[in-house]
Amino acid sequence: MSTISLFTLNATTLNQLQVAIKNVSDNVAHAQDPNYNRRDAVFNDQSGISVQIDIKRAVNTDLRNQLYDATSNISGTDETQRMFDNVAGLIGVTSNGTGFIQDKMAAMQSAWNAFQAAPESSAAEAQVISTSESFAAEVRRQFTAVNNFDSQEKANVQIDVTALNSKLTQLAAINLQAQDEYGTPGGVTPNTQDKQEALIKEISGYVAVTVFDKPDGSKSVYTKNGIPLVDKLANQFSWDPSNRNVFQTGGAAPVSYNGAGSLNAAFTPGSIGAKVQALDPTSPPTAATGPEVGIFQKYRSQLSAFVDLFTSTAATVAAGTTSPFDTQFISKSSDRTSDIILTTPAPTLPLAQGLGFFTTSNTPGNLNEASFAVNANLLNGSKTVNRQAAQPIINFFTSQNSNLGSATTPAGTTTVGGNSALGGLVLVTRTPQGIISGITQNFAANQARVKSLDVSQTTTQQDLSNRLSSRTGVSTDNELAQLQVLQNQYAATGRLMSTADTMFQTLLAIGR
Repeated sequence: MSTISLFTLNATTLNQLQVAIKNVSDNVAHAQDPNYNRRDAVFNDQSGISVQIDIKRAVNTDLRNQLYDATSNISGTDETQRMFDNVAGLIGVTSNGTGFIQDKMAAMQSAWNAFQAAPESSAAEAQVISTSESFAAEVRRQFTAVNNFDSQEKANVQIDVTALNSKLTQLAAINLQAQDEYGTPGGVTPNTQDKQEALIKEISGYVAVTVFDKPDGSKSVYTKNGIPLVDKLANQFSWDPSNRNVFQTGGAAPVSYNGAGSLNAAFTPGSIGAKVQALDPTSPPTAATGPEVGIFQKYRSQLSAFVDLFTSTAATVAAGTTSPFDTQFISKSSDRTSDIILTTPAPTLPLAQGLGFFTTSNTPGNLNEASFAVNANLLNGSKTVNRQAAQPIINFFTSQNSNLGSATTPAGTTTVGGNSALGGLVLVTRTPQGIISGITQNFAANQARVKSLDVSQTTTQQDLSNRLSSRTGVSTDNELAQLQVLQNQYAATGRLMSTADTMFQTLLAIGR
């Protein structure tokens, strides 16, 4: 080998080592970037004469796809837990299962006990009215708030669908860039591949995906049941909040939940699917579905059935039966001996506004808990509490014969002595306190189940993320060790060139 060839070889080697050293620098600079895949310097021997260094992006397709699935799962359970936590805060769920309505009813029950002991006491009567209205106000607050939660989640689905459409459009644009780069000598750049996978990871938070790596460097993304999200083009999706359906933009909007054209089922798991499931309006009170389905509808149905116990106004009340609160009031007078309880004949349901202790703005069979209140005539003092009503109401509070729903309703509705469920709820104790406690504890149990699942999904997602990072991420320790090796090689090559230069200068001196 000539001296000139030796200089050329060493210079080429130094240049290649500089490429590898710069790669280490780039890796260290992006060590904290979760969307950056490590670049590895691959040494290729060039016919035993020189070395060429190629930079390759670290990839693990299997773990990558598992992480996409885990991201969909955790996004869904995070959203479900958030919604459960919101409703739990509204209900007043605590570690012992006590809720706000249960506390208000306990105060009301205590006031009725005091009124029975001293029916002549105006203070005891006033306490009955005030604690009862406090109880009714809590029912109104919860029913209104649950409806507001429902409306807010419908708006949140729209936000998610809009964001998903944007991500799909961005991925389609990056795919075009990848196709352009594929035809160049260097192929698709690692930076472009990082952008593709980062976008797909974000998309997988909205909906579970299946990814196909195409030969031209682009990536096709589908839902798990085969609906294309991004293939040659980006599909776009729409949300119909009235009928609660996700559908493909340009198609006919479904007329009902999960109707023809609805893509609701395709968006589970993921943040969109979690909210759509929670908004399920068709989940009947007796449905044996998971706690994540129909969160708002189930609690509304349970709250409605519970409030029916105090009004006898809903169609679920068996014909001829009344609530002990449906008693005749009297006008204010000094003579209370005419106090009676209207039981024979049974009053026609629903009772007129002026007769029931509690009233609602409703039509028969359509209880409106948002208007549930103590009779306005009691609140304004134009009528007084029937003294003979105290004992039947006290019996009502202590009896275990209360129904949540009617004994005549179809199988599947909780009734006295039954084992069926109302919105997933099975009651054993059937005093009014037992019923509302059962509702609260059932919700608390479902909340705990959802939280446990969320913790499990979080652990799985973090484990997969760590495993993928160990294979494709940057370890600063490894990079610094690699840098030390490259610096030594660079120094050795430099010394070789220095030695060659000394020899060359010596030969020139001899020649002179």
